[in-house]
Amino acid sequence: MVVLDGEYLFDQVVANAKFYSNFHGMPEAIVVGVHQSKNNLRNQDCAFEPDSGLPNEKGKLFFEFLGMELIPYLETKFSTAPFKMFVGYDITANFGNFYLFKDDSFSMPI
Repeated sequence: MVVLDGEYLFDQVVANAKFYSNFHGMPEAIVVGVHQSKNNLRNQDCAFEPDSGLPNEKGKLFFEFLGMELIPYLETKFSTAPFKMFVGYDITANFGNFYLFKDDSFSMPI
């Protein structure tokens, strides 16, 4: 699980993952937080073009970082399942929709 807005969502996601793993049969999970509060990074990382709804230049770089660097790195360091997810709030939650716009969205690493 990649947790955007990790500075305030990470602990809640970890707590929920522990609870559901212990009591409801959820497999153990790797939870990675992305801290975005410094210098308002969340708005820069998840910015999009108003006309198209797709990421702007900085948003594209963040998109590529998550899918082409962060996730592959985790896959080399840990035993992972093919199921991946992210957690976000507000603009960071909407950011996940960009993966659905990809032509080959289901083969994306995140």
